[in-house]
Amino acid sequence: MLRAIIIVILGAIVIAASLKPDNIKLKNYHARKRVVCSLTTRPVQPKYFTRVLDRLTEQFDAVYLALPSVSCKGIKYPTITHPGVTIVSVEKDYGPITKFFGILNSNERDDTIVVILDDDIIYDPNMREIYEKEHLQYPSCVLSGSGVVHKYCNWGLPWFMNMTGRKEHLVSSFPSFLGSRNLTTVTGYTGICFKRGLINREDLLTFIRYWNQDKDCFFNDDIVFSAFLSSRKISRIAVKVPRCVIEPDKDTPNLSDVGPLGTWPMQHKVLDKMRDCFRHDNYRPDCICLFDVIVLIVVILSIHYAGILFRSRNHHE
Repeated sequence: MLRAIIIVILGAIVIAASLKPDNIKLKNYHARKRVVCSLTTRPVQPKYFTRVLDRLTEQFDAVYLALPSVSCKGIKYPTITHPGVTIVSVEKDYGPITKFFGILNSNERDDTIVVILDDDIIYDPNMREIYEKEHLQYPSCVLSGSGVVHKYCNWGLPWFMNMTGRKEHLVSSFPSFLGSRNLTTVTGYTGICFKRGLINREDLLTFIRYWNQDKDCFFNDDIVFSAFLSSRKISRIAVKVPRCVIEPDKDTPNLSDVGPLGTWPMQHKVLDKMRDCFRHDNYRPDCICLFDVIVLIVVILSIHYAGILFRSRNHHE
């Protein structure tokens, strides 16, 4: 009987996976597009920052480095120059999300493909090509190499009960657990890709000026930008990119600040503050998180022991 119950539940999982809310995928690959990248950095750069920029200028049509004059901590930025890199002045330090204003403050056309990247990873030389091809499949979406699905973000559950993550090099693994490619939140270190015309500069500025008043939001751009996208009903899609690893000899702190909580607990804390911004996201029956597993176990055990009790009563009668 227990075996039959397990088979039925597995069948239900397969059916749930078939309900995944995939976006329309275009199949034709067109001619090479203009693809640029945008990033920011801190007043003191990682000691291998030159190698980071070298890798970017080798593959992208333009590299925009957004720099305020003074950091949020009052530290003056040095003069930074690098062949092939365009320095874009930003009126103030908006935190890690400043990296978006390299492209948003530029004169690039609306049909330019943008990849937002970090300053502490020497990216794979194929990042541009990967994102260009994937973007042409999902032109109206924002793409990211990894991200999180928050299935029950409005239930008040602990973070580890309702979150399912996608890593950049494991995007297609365990599809019945991770569901479709759709994400709740994107993850900046693996890249965030979109068409320039998809993001309105003034709209984003208005949004972050409000939310950046909260310190946790100020230092957690992945959640804030994802909330902005969700509030505009823009889909976020995971794509498979090479592993993105911070160099072991990095000698500077992260731009984002997760504090003593750690990455996922802090992201869940910020998302909880911004949960109303995610109200347009669809419920995700195609994803399985720890809460679902616990419920399934309870149901299986309840049915199993109910069956034992029923057989025991019949035996005695």
